[in-house]
Amino acid sequence: MNKPGLLSLLISNNELKPHLHQDNLLIVDMRDYDDYRHAHVPGAVHLDYADISVAAPPALGVLPPAEILAHDLAQLGLTPQHHVVAYDDKSGVNAARLFWTLSVIQHLGGFSLLNGGFFDWFESGHATSNTPPTITPSTYPMIYQSNTLADHQYILDNLNNPKVVLLDCRSIEEYTGAVARAHRGGHIPGAINMDWLTGVDLNDKAKIKNESKIRATYENNGITPDKEIIVYCHTHCRSAHTYFILKLLNYPNVRAYAGSWSEWGNMEVLPIATGSPASQ
Repeated sequence: MNKPGLLSLLISNNELKPHLHQDNLLIVDMRDYDDYRHAHVPGAVHLDYADISVAAPPALGVLPPAEILAHDLAQLGLTPQHHVVAYDDKSGVNAARLFWTLSVIQHLGGFSLLNGGFFDWFESGHATSNTPPTITPSTYPMIYQSNTLADHQYILDNLNNPKVVLLDCRSIEEYTGAVARAHRGGHIPGAINMDWLTGVDLNDKAKIKNESKIRATYENNGITPDKEIIVYCHTHCRSAHTYFILKLLNYPNVRAYAGSWSEWGNMEVLPIATGSPASQ
């Protein structure tokens, strides 16, 4: 998605600062609106998480219909030429979900996630604003690209495919079934559990950890770039963060199961596994 010469996929507040007033840059604040209204990165527009993730029971975090998403993105003034910089105050999960959404529609203008989010921006002493920018709505034509998506049928068809890795980004308690947030607890058979927090440095403003360390952890657990990786959590919020990290590490074939466990765990016809990998 990112073009040479533009901002990197993951940027610091110091890297963003010199670009604040570029015409082709759209900064997107994905915090609660009240927080945005109080203070935000100068020039940032506000996008509600609910505009890019909707409930369609049993799945609780799927994409909205393409025409609705196109309308909501157009209200931000977004065009295919804009380089998007997104941030939040939730360790990057909201911003990462926007990255995946833009990947689904093959946004051409590029994307950057602000490492450390608004908290790091504010704590570093950078200027903030409480005045929303003037927005000229745009037109954003789009179609959803299937190579970034996996539905439950696609997963069923690939359960025994050695070239496909299912990556469960939930907590170990959810994975084993000790904690059940759907009708059934457990995980998709064969899935590898790697808590999304594996990539987060909780001692440094929830920034994304050193990339080489994350890569080593993934590869040591069989999550390798030669495989197709399918990520999921409960509503594809946490797993969107892992999707972002995998793309940051240049994994070429990554899909997301947006229905995630909220769908799989509530569909009795789908197979499940419980317990730790050693007990399966």
